[in-house]
Amino acid sequence: MPKAARFGAGFAAMFVAFFVRIAPLAAQDPTNVLGGSFIDLCRSPNIESQSTCGTVVTALMNAHVEMSRQDPDRRVICPPRTLSIDEGRRVFMQWTTTVTSAATMPFPDIGMAALLARYPCATYLKQPGSDKRR
Repeated sequence: MPKAARFGAGFAAMFVAFFVRIAPLAAQDPTNVLGGSFIDLCRSPNIESQSTCGTVVTALMNAHVEMSRQDPDRRVICPPRTLSIDEGRRVFMQWTTTVTSAATMPFPDIGMAALLARYPCATYLKQPGSDKRR
């Protein structure tokens, strides 16, 4: 199976796992299922929930990096290295403690906002529409 197909299949499986985990939460509060429920999943003392959270956050970052290979000018998230699942969760949870509106943000915007705040590319990648690198 080609690398892109394996990546896509793994990414889809992670999102299915996330939505299966939040389904009971959706029944309780359908107005704020995604952002607040994802934070609740990440805060859970359950190791599997924490792992799911970190996996989803790192998958979002990896998807952004892979998609930006086609159009590097659109890349805005630049981690210094590959993130571990634990590090992805930790970055996300640190961000949610500083952004009071995080629970009201939609998913996946909430994960992307956390990654963008922590790993912006502005210092060394070409900005969209720019002819030169910084």
